[in-house]
Amino acid sequence: HEWEKKKKAMETSTRLTPHELPFSSSRVHLEEVNQVVKVILTHTERLNAITPEMYMLISQAINYASHSNKVNLVYFTGFGRYFCSGNDLKYFQKMRNESPIAWIKIASESMTAFYDAFINCSKPIFAAVNGPAIGVGFTILALCDVVYCSPSATFYAPFTETRQSPEACSTYLFPKIFGKSLATEILYLGKRLTAHEALLAGYVSGLVDDTGFEETCLKKAREFASVLPEAVRRCKRVVSSRERKRLLKINRKEVAAEAE
Repeated sequence: HEWEKKKKAMETSTRLTPHELPFSSSRVHLEEVNQVVKVILTHTERLNAITPEMYMLISQAINYASHSNKVNLVYFTGFGRYFCSGNDLKYFQKMRNESPIAWIKIASESMTAFYDAFINCSKPIFAAVNGPAIGVGFTILALCDVVYCSPSATFYAPFTETRQSPEACSTYLFPKIFGKSLATEILYLGKRLTAHEALLAGYVSGLVDDTGFEETCLKKAREFASVLPEAVRRCKRVVSSRERKRLLKINRKEVAAEAE
């Protein structure tokens, strides 16, 4: 019964118009300032692990930014020691045990909406990786436009270890980014990457010292947002139009595999 209530609440939340920025929660801080929508993971007691409600809230915020004439960029980061520790597996397992049918619907819809929002976003998404990026915290960066990270950041996708399926179109994007061999080790064997390895692979644009990390990244993001917005949107539209339909299709296949 509890999960049925959650499902109804999430279904209602999906009807939020894209012209409204959702309210923050205790797990996700949302803020619009100087033509930038800031999305900050604040679920620190679980190392910024993501729940279905967080998936929906973030997707709504990105959809708002994509449609708003007042927003030029999305800034995505984490608060505390971790950027994101992946899915909140404890929360997901509780859902699965208490209401298997509701779990499948909630998980599938929230994940699909989340990845779709990144794929469809018309504005650049700037990710500032302040610490370890695990699971979806790692893979979602491939759907961002610009990524900077702390020198202490690490990247890890323990899908086989946690018996999960790869997500965020990583089955398609990782081989393109890392090459087939390294991508296979990352996705199948859980190979960890250091910040320097991610930089060498082109997964991040640069490393930002831990001291003053947030200030430096925000400055870079604001500089990016100040570039002629229509020209940037047009450029992104041309670059992403070739891949959008394919990514949306791959997203649905990966989400379906995860829900099995």
